[in-house]
Amino acid sequence: MKRKLFWGLGLSVLALLGYGGWKAFDYNRFDSDTRVIAIGYHSDNCRECLGLRKRMRAMNRQFGWDDIVFVRYDHTDSTRKARSEAQLAKLGFLDIAQRDYKRLAQVRLYSVRTQKFITYIDFDYFPQVMADRIRLALDLTAKGEF
Repeated sequence: MKRKLFWGLGLSVLALLGYGGWKAFDYNRFDSDTRVIAIGYHSDNCRECLGLRKRMRAMNRQFGWDDIVFVRYDHTDSTRKARSEAQLAKLGFLDIAQRDYKRLAQVRLYSVRTQKFITYIDFDYFPQVMADRIRLALDLTAKGEF
């Protein structure tokens, strides 16, 4: 009983500290079944980015097992940016993420197979619109259109 309570509290603390959502990345999830990669342009100094991060964590919980991987391209400081760039390079999306960078507080969705841009999500979109955009990307890649 105490052990279960300890683990439950520990996981809750990790979630509150931000280790849930798209911050922690599992490379094993990026496999041949992954169809869409969502790259979020973020900085802790950007108020809109912080709001978008909360919404994208909810999207990750909703779609986290539906052939989509969420990755944050963090521009907060040089250390975080280098760490993000290493992750993106390992996935083969660094050049695309750098080339297509428009602004912070935006998530861009790409086909993993073709590496083509599908759509984007802005910080001020309602959660339902965000979910619809993700569903659109998943549907298009399932049909082989991207």
